[in-house]
Parts: sequence; C-alpha cells; structure tokens
Amino acid sequence: GQWKNKERVLIFSSRGISYRARHLMQDLRTLMPHSKPDTKMDRKDKLFVVNEICEMKNCNKCLYFEAKKKQDLYMW
Repeated sequence: GQWKNKERVLIFSSRGISYRARHLMQDLRTLMPHSKPDTKMDRKDKLFVVNEICEMKNCNKCLYFEAKKKQDLYMW
C-alpha cells in the first residue's frame, strides 16, 4: 500500500497570547494536516504537563506556544 503519515502533532498555547500568535498557530495547523488542536493551558502548570496532555491526546509530537509579558512568544 501507499505510505501514510501517521505522525500526530498537538498544537496549543498558554493563556494570554496575542492575536498575531493565535493566527500563527492557526496557519501552522493548516500547513500540517496531521495536527490536532487543544485548549489553552494555564501558565501555572509546569512544562512536564505538556507531555501528559500529548499522551492523553494520542500525539507523537507537540508544539507549545508560551506568551511572556504579552510580548515575547516562545515555542517549545
């Protein structure tokens, strides 16, 4: 049979991101048809929680956007 991309990428962010970051996330989702969206994560949660969310959603990889001081955007 033909090869199928079975990689699943979870794309989500912290609370308080700007509209530009949200549109960037949306563009990444449209570029990757194998991605899955998720709700926002609280800033108080630690980064290891991201791995747990990934496992619960049955995803192989994760893109996590974190906004600091409403200006800087970090991608983990």
